[in-house]
Amino acid sequence: MNLISIIVIILASITISNFISKLFPQIANTYLNTIFGFGIGLLPWVRNIFPQLNNEVFMLVILAPLLFFDGQRTPIIKIETRLKEIVGSSAVLVLISALIVTFSTHVLLGLNVAFALIIAAISTPTDATGFETIITSRKVDSGVSDRISEEALFNDASGIILLQAGFLWFATGTISFSQNFVQFLFMTIGGAIIGIILSNLVIIIRQLLMRSTFNVNSSQTLLYILTPILIYFIAESLHTSGIIAVVIAGLTHNSESNRSRFVSSRQTVFTLQSISFLTEVLNSVVFFILGISLAKITAVPIPALVPVFFWIGTGILVYFLLILCRFIYSKFKYSVRESIVFSFGGVHGTVTLAMTFIASDYLPNNLFIGLIITETTIILLSFLVPTILFKIILPQSPDPNTREQHLQKIREQAVSIGIKTIENLKVDSEIKEMVLYDLRDQSKRNSIGSFLKQYRQFGTNGTHLNHLKSRNRQQLMIQAFTAERNYLYQLANQIPEQTDLIHEIYSEILYAEILMLDSQNRLV
Repeated sequence: MNLISIIVIILASITISNFISKLFPQIANTYLNTIFGFGIGLLPWVRNIFPQLNNEVFMLVILAPLLFFDGQRTPIIKIETRLKEIVGSSAVLVLISALIVTFSTHVLLGLNVAFALIIAAISTPTDATGFETIITSRKVDSGVSDRISEEALFNDASGIILLQAGFLWFATGTISFSQNFVQFLFMTIGGAIIGIILSNLVIIIRQLLMRSTFNVNSSQTLLYILTPILIYFIAESLHTSGIIAVVIAGLTHNSESNRSRFVSSRQTVFTLQSISFLTEVLNSVVFFILGISLAKITAVPIPALVPVFFWIGTGILVYFLLILCRFIYSKFKYSVRESIVFSFGGVHGTVTLAMTFIASDYLPNNLFIGLIITETTIILLSFLVPTILFKIILPQSPDPNTREQHLQKIREQAVSIGIKTIENLKVDSEIKEMVLYDLRDQSKRNSIGSFLKQYRQFGTNGTHLNHLKSRNRQQLMIQAFTAERNYLYQLANQIPEQTDLIHEIYSEILYAEILMLDSQNRLV
């Protein structure tokens, strides 16, 4: 029963939170989801039914699919051409940052050096979704933005391997750098090989099914969704990097999608919509859980032996040491402004949170509480500091409301063409009125009163639309859609700078046309 309650609370909360975000467009969804989670988590009965974060489940069910979807959005050719830079930022930079943070906190704060490495390892992975959050409504150079996103795909594995070395060092008092380097190579290369082999195996199976009479779209979608979970599980079971494996799998699936999109267009469209839906929901769930976790942390009485301000200060020191490392590293590649964006764009979130709770099995309680306080401080700073800083140093991007206004203007122009096309025809008045109502719905010009009238008429007298009238209505709608698309085609030639907006409206019309032509949707 608790599991059902947890699922309902999470889904209901992110639903409400995402609706509320429309009232505050200047605040990113992730912030509101975190705040909402924190507020809900302050309720004792909610806090009590939420178990401590299960890292294995979190990594398997949430993080693996997210990394897989992120990988699929990235063309593999971009990774191949930037491989040297990606290795530099996701491996070399992580290692240098971890060493500097480890020995700085050891020397300056007197931390046990192994425990200092644990803090450093957990703090190094970055979060691409978090970065997208802090640059909301800001213009960022696409080159820097791409580097940060690509870095975040791979540096999780480096952080996890360093963390395992830290745990071993803390438990035994010794560390073998050569052994850990070999382990790093084994996990990374092994994860990549497993990702390549398994993803290509899945791709071949899916493509064979899609090209056969045995294909079932629903089963194809389930197989696709299960792919990152299975690959992550197998890779981790073989003691290689599950993160690297699912990222590589995502990259290979990008190539598959590009070269097989028309084998089953219906399946491709549904899969892309599923990716978008699951990515948005899982990201919302991640930050809601982060809010819940922060609420649970603040609600737990902290033992008197734990120096809270010392650990907060440790988090502040580690955060700015990481910023310094990233700035020096990037200064050889970018301008000062771009280096600042790269430095502060290394937001810490999902993986840092998961890795923090892994440590509960390896550390005594007082150090584990200190680690939670330290990493919570780093996560919060990594969101708040750049959010404020980027509003000062980065120009504002076009207002989303302005973009929506342009979209609505183009949409209304196209719809008016469709309406005029139907109004000029001499057809059955009943059918014409229904078609005009549907066309006005494209631009949301029908009032709720008009909808309720149509709703009552259809519900009480739905049989009046016989097969012949239904076909006539369909033909009129197609005729109107054709007129709208022709208008948009001409408009795109006249105003090429608005091509993206025009294509968005064009795709809306195509979706509407599919609804009229698709015999499987059971709409009349």
